[in-house]
Amino acid sequence: MSSKITIYLMWGSQPARAVVSLCEFLKIPYNVESKKFSDLRQPEYLKINPAGRVPVIYDPENKVYLNESHAIMRYLVATQANNDCIYYPQDPVKRAQIDAYLDWHHTGARQCAMLVFTLVFGPMMGRKPLVENIERQRKIIESQLSFIENNYMSDKFILGWENPTLADLSCYCELLGLLFIEYNFNKYPKIQNWMKKMGEFQAIQNSHTN
Repeated sequence: MSSKITIYLMWGSQPARAVVSLCEFLKIPYNVESKKFSDLRQPEYLKINPAGRVPVIYDPENKVYLNESHAIMRYLVATQANNDCIYYPQDPVKRAQIDAYLDWHHTGARQCAMLVFTLVFGPMMGRKPLVENIERQRKIIESQLSFIENNYMSDKFILGWENPTLADLSCYCELLGLLFIEYNFNKYPKIQNWMKKMGEFQAIQNSHTN
């Protein structure tokens, strides 16, 4: 593609990091439009994404704005990847297995972000953390991490595959966000080992320098 896509993001957004990570893996040229919370409620941004969230991409080749990280990543594979992309294979069974994780992610791993918002981003917006919310959200994190540890982790990547996929990118960026609150993963050795492997990819390192 001759023109770079534009990614509208906040660097604290885990889904936005996942999109950037895929761009790095696929070597897709991109520009970044970094946003603040206040920007997301401005009329010009709401024209791009009425939900007022990040990430959003603009693809000048097809003259289209897209939101929702998983939809964006599928689109980038469809329009940018060469041949059969290992991160989202054309095989219908493998693709469905990845999709099953991505669909679960919204009500599963994504819940881990609630405590990060409560302790880090909420105070930035003048919201005082409530003790009862903190305790409830810690229990949610433990529940989701236990599920991931017991159902998605192995000595390889998510789904037991030899290489990372869109599922790994989405999950990794989500769980890495817990480092904002210095979360201890010692109870989850499979997750720890997997995160170490993921962090060794240059594409992951490039997408987490900001």
